[in-house]
Amino acid sequence: MATTKDGTVVERLTFDDLFEIEEAAPLAPDVAPEDADLTDKQRGARAARDRLAARMGAEAGDIDVTMEDLALRLMQGGVVVDIDIHQWTGKTRLHPKDLGLKDGSSSKAIILGEKLLMPPTMLRLAGSLTTQLRINLEKHSYRTLWGRWVTAEKYLEWKTEHDRLVQEFVGVGEAIADNRELILTSNNGMWGELRQLYARHAREAWCRLNHLPVKGYASECPATFVESYVQAILSRLPDAEDIRASFYVEAKISYIPLPSMLEEDRVRSQRLWEMAEGDRADDRRRREAQVQMEADVQAHYMEQKSEMVDGFLSDLVGQLYNMLYDVSTNALNTMARNKGQLLEPTLRQLGNLVDWASSMNITDDAQVARVVSDLRAMIERAPEQRSPIDVKDQLTAIGTVARSVLLDLNLQPQIANSKVAVRQRDALLGIGDRLSRAKVAHARERLKVEGEVEPLVVRARRGSTKVGAFQKVPQV
Repeated sequence: MATTKDGTVVERLTFDDLFEIEEAAPLAPDVAPEDADLTDKQRGARAARDRLAARMGAEAGDIDVTMEDLALRLMQGGVVVDIDIHQWTGKTRLHPKDLGLKDGSSSKAIILGEKLLMPPTMLRLAGSLTTQLRINLEKHSYRTLWGRWVTAEKYLEWKTEHDRLVQEFVGVGEAIADNRELILTSNNGMWGELRQLYARHAREAWCRLNHLPVKGYASECPATFVESYVQAILSRLPDAEDIRASFYVEAKISYIPLPSMLEEDRVRSQRLWEMAEGDRADDRRRREAQVQMEADVQAHYMEQKSEMVDGFLSDLVGQLYNMLYDVSTNALNTMARNKGQLLEPTLRQLGNLVDWASSMNITDDAQVARVVSDLRAMIERAPEQRSPIDVKDQLTAIGTVARSVLLDLNLQPQIANSKVAVRQRDALLGIGDRLSRAKVAHARERLKVEGEVEPLVVRARRGSTKVGAFQKVPQV
């Protein structure tokens, strides 16, 4: 509950209130036309407002009910994307003979590893494209309980790059299949890589089998042994069509199930009640059991909805602030190692952060928008117009605010550069076992965001616990 400048009392519903089912007050005969179009949830909230006003001795009309449907709006504004990448591994089991050893009882107890059947260049290319496919999805999505969530605005951008990468990935399989005979016969170029590789291995294996040192005797290995050795390995190559068919990517697109749950749980409860109506009339005990069942079902869905929405919003906000923390503290560490200088690689990293955070701030977090805008302005200034002290102060304030949000959400920072541990990063921010709320307030003031509203999920989390002067920083 808050009071505006003109003295109006405003009730701001808590996170739990947003999803609580209230019985709607019956419409009065003289209800205003604009109120007749209210949803059950809005009417329920108004009823709660009226009861609150009665307890306060205030006029109900002076209390504004703020309905924040952010979670539902966000969940309906995107899809969950999961990609499965399939390919022939290009490897087969390594045998003792391949190393110049004799088969024996010990070979059954020792797993020697694998040998390549795919040219190394093509294997690296396939691996690179697999990585790019996953990075592309991560770049355009948020991690949620259900998978990677892509907003409607970012979907086309993700899909365009995804389709391009898939085409290249499938092309790797087609190229290998089309050139299968060259892999078997050529000794030159990319397609001859395997024959060259295993020809060397054959000579080394022949020396070991004959108890001869490789150096000085490898050239004496008979050509027939080399050819037999190479062909024995390459004979394990699959058919061309099997190789071609093994390279494909499945993109599974689905909606988050929560919106339908939010809209239909009341209908579901009513349906359960109606289905057992006849039995309730004949059997009072069964009616009581039915009532209890409905109460349990409703309690279950209310609890599940709260957890799912809380987890969804926590993921979105947490990943955004995690990136702010990660990049700002990494930049501070780099500056410390370079005597306070802000070098070009660090500027590029900060620029990438600005671009990413600008496009991924789908919750319209005013605090993030202001931080990103000021960071962009700092990056674009000429070097002589950037004071190292001001840059350090700005990055420290960003890291401090981001760390505070992560603590409120009970999230441990996930960092890209593990060489600089979280504890070291916290130390760069002047954070020890505890982070004072006063320090966070000072950081927000430094960033000129003290007047901006913090994310809904952060306010809800903080409102559900006793807020002290310090946030405890877990040591891991």
